[in-house]
Amino acid sequence: MKKDLRIRNSLIYIFLAFFSLIITPIVYKNLPRESRIYIRQYFYKAKVTSQLILDSKFRVLDKCNIKEIDNVPKNATLIVGHAYGDPYRPSSFINQNLYKFIDKNRSRISTIIFTGDVFGNGTKSNWYKLDSSFGDDFEIIVAPGNHDITNNGTPDKNVFKETRFGRKEFPFSLKRNGVNLIIDDSTVNNGVIIKKTIDLINNSKEYENILLRHHMPVIEFELIANNRENENHLPSMKKLSKLFNKKIIIISGDSGAFDHLPRITCRRLNNIVMIANGIGDHRDDQIVILSKGILYRYKINNN
Repeated sequence: MKKDLRIRNSLIYIFLAFFSLIITPIVYKNLPRESRIYIRQYFYKAKVTSQLILDSKFRVLDKCNIKEIDNVPKNATLIVGHAYGDPYRPSSFINQNLYKFIDKNRSRISTIIFTGDVFGNGTKSNWYKLDSSFGDDFEIIVAPGNHDITNNGTPDKNVFKETRFGRKEFPFSLKRNGVNLIIDDSTVNNGVIIKKTIDLINNSKEYENILLRHHMPVIEFELIANNRENENHLPSMKKLSKLFNKKIIIISGDSGAFDHLPRITCRRLNNIVMIANGIGDHRDDQIVILSKGILYRYKINNN
């Protein structure tokens, strides 16, 4: 009798497990978008927290501090990642708090470099609005992210290329605020830095260069990325450092969107300083400011 009961209970458990495997994905798929993102991020938060604790590779990287300032210097170069803000409630344009900050300080800004995911949807009207809103006041440069080359949910890089922000061939370099900057397109090659970009840096006459891109270029930083789709392709920070013959600062704009991710992260290994940040519509959202050759961090909601 007991044996029959155990067999019956085992069959019930097997049936329930099988039923869950079939039904759960169907239920999940039909949930509202915000609910699906919330569930995904709940489990992702636990995974990231445990990985950051256990990941010895991330822990051995030296921390580096970026000085916080509470005013925008004159002729500042602003570096802004994930400008559209909250993935749960994506702005139809750039994040509202970011817009207000830029609008208030437009007379003090010489250049803004958006390090990807400027918009949740890279439509022609959004690019036109960005240009018409600020283009007459300061220079705007875009290192595109995956959302910037998506038009109404469909990958379409031509829309971005037809704007004045996407006409240049990537990567390209320019000097702003006393520093050589390399603007990269990380939407190619699964986020891995291409040889052309590495050669551009190694052949630079400047000893110190800043590479600006959207996606994380090293596996250690995928733990704090908004989007982890490239984690199986990336090199370690140590391996990447061997490809450069000089000091390089890499700034990625693919972090900070979710509340469990740090607003800004800085780590150092050998000749590489790696910085990641991004806007997520949080009270402590931060951007990076370059002024007279020095990098600072600034909380946009201080305004």
